[in-house]
Amino acid sequence: MEPIKTKLGLEELIARLEGNNKPVFDSQRKDALKQRLMSKISAGKVNRSIFSLVGAVRLLAESVTLNAVQKAEVKERVMEGIEKISQRKFFLSNYFSFMKKTVSGALILVLVFGMLSFVSVDTYVVSAGTFTMMDTFKGDVSIQRAQSLIPASVGMALMENDIIVTGTDGAAVIRYFDNSVSRMSNNTQLQINKLVSPNDNSVNTYVEVSLVEGQIWSRVLNLLESDSSFVVKANDVSAAAKKAAFNVEIDDEKVEIGVFNHAVSINAAGRTEQILSGEKLVIDNDERDISKLNLAEKDSGWVKENLQNDHVYLTQVEQRLIEAKRKAVGLNAAGNVSYNNSLKEDALLFLTFDDVKKKKFDLDLAERNFVAAQVKLNYPDISDADKLDAQVALQKFGDKLKGFYLMVAEVEYTDKGYAKELRDYADSKVLVQKKDLNMSLPDSPNYLAKNILNDAQLVGTNNEVDKLRLKVDQAADKLASAEDAKVSGNDELASKAVDDYNKEIIGVEKMIDNLPKDNSVVKDELATKVADNIDLLKVINVLPAAVVVVPVVDAVPVIVKEEVKTVDQVMEVPEVVVAEPVVDQTKVVDGPYGVQMQGDKPLSPLLKDAQ
Repeated sequence: MEPIKTKLGLEELIARLEGNNKPVFDSQRKDALKQRLMSKISAGKVNRSIFSLVGAVRLLAESVTLNAVQKAEVKERVMEGIEKISQRKFFLSNYFSFMKKTVSGALILVLVFGMLSFVSVDTYVVSAGTFTMMDTFKGDVSIQRAQSLIPASVGMALMENDIIVTGTDGAAVIRYFDNSVSRMSNNTQLQINKLVSPNDNSVNTYVEVSLVEGQIWSRVLNLLESDSSFVVKANDVSAAAKKAAFNVEIDDEKVEIGVFNHAVSINAAGRTEQILSGEKLVIDNDERDISKLNLAEKDSGWVKENLQNDHVYLTQVEQRLIEAKRKAVGLNAAGNVSYNNSLKEDALLFLTFDDVKKKKFDLDLAERNFVAAQVKLNYPDISDADKLDAQVALQKFGDKLKGFYLMVAEVEYTDKGYAKELRDYADSKVLVQKKDLNMSLPDSPNYLAKNILNDAQLVGTNNEVDKLRLKVDQAADKLASAEDAKVSGNDELASKAVDDYNKEIIGVEKMIDNLPKDNSVVKDELATKVADNIDLLKVINVLPAAVVVVPVVDAVPVIVKEEVKTVDQVMEVPEVVVAEPVVDQTKVVDGPYGVQMQGDKPLSPLLKDAQ
């Protein structure tokens, strides 16, 4: 290499280097060069030309000169690079510090939620009283408790073994913790025997009272559980009901029980009688004779007054329930509601890693929206958009319930005990909500909620016989709605409720008829229940323009215009359209049990024979 004797500029150096190819060595030549260098280095014989190359580079660097502008640009680039490196280091250090804290916090939350087994949303609505109380009274009324005689006071708590006594001018109204009510006439003694509610939600309840003397009217609201009941005893006669209005009177000679709404089961002299609305049972105290009669005292002042008071009381209960629901879900007076989960609730769902617990929490949230939607639907100025949103929220809870029941069915394959616990959890929600909706008639904005719960309850019942029993009960509930509508003077609404009953009972009759022969006991039981409903249907005195099913155990005939046809034939019968006469809505007419109403809608001429 020719020694460099003069300083070269950068441009001239670049020009000289252009066109020169990069030297290429194969692996053998590289190894040979490496060995030669290493041997020379080991022997201390390094060619001075290497140091000549370093010197040449130094000379080249010294020959490069920069003007002021170039120096400023270089300085700016250097400072910019230093700043970027510093910012990147700052960001990375803080990012990892933040992530470390976040992950630590998340782990703590997971640990806490795991230790607490996840707390669900509180959706309980205080729809009934927490205790039995003296609602109102007048005249001479006192309570005998143990050895003391306590003057009555409005709102005082009544307990088991208390004896309420009314004098000659006295009367009292007792409101029970299950929302049932009793009205005592004058010269009456009533002892409270049992007030039982094993669960906090007041769905499973048992109330038992004994009439010592006098007369008592009781109005029992829907009791859903099989072992729930409201019982009035008189001597050794007991009258039990789940939904009814009935009167019990006792004197030295006899016990009389008259039923004015739905049905009462009466046990007397070792036999059980089902007494329907409009019937009375008279039991002689000495000879134990039992007479079943039609009510003759429909127009009595006592009956009229109590039926009217029942109507007022039911309205009060419904309004109190709506207000309790509003407070439970935290709705303000304007009724502004959002059916979306809050950020906190979404975070809790995200941090719940157990699938079952997540579904329980998700169901709780949907139930809260279900209750909020019911409240919203009862606002008088609700818009169509808000109504649609509320109905969607109702349906979403039904879908969540169905999904939960399907999950329970999967869990049952591996853990029957845990599956039962989960099923009871969902069942309790259904029963609580159904009890709160027990007064919703077909024209109520919350009637859709009842039907949604019925559908979900059927999905949660995996035993076919139990499902059939449930269908019969659900159909009977529609008849009860028809009777309530009739008593309130709305024949059109009652007719619609009976229509709903017929649609349900046709399918039920098919299922009863298709039960295996070894289920004859169940078959008879269900057919008897349906037959009792038909008897109640006759009492209601309102029939639709379609069909009415009359059950028979061995066959399933249907009465259509006094002709007996099979179920399959009924499905082909066209709907009968009958022109209804114009009714003067201002005219006062006599309603059931002597209660006067305005504008009572007449029956279709084709249905007069069914009265």
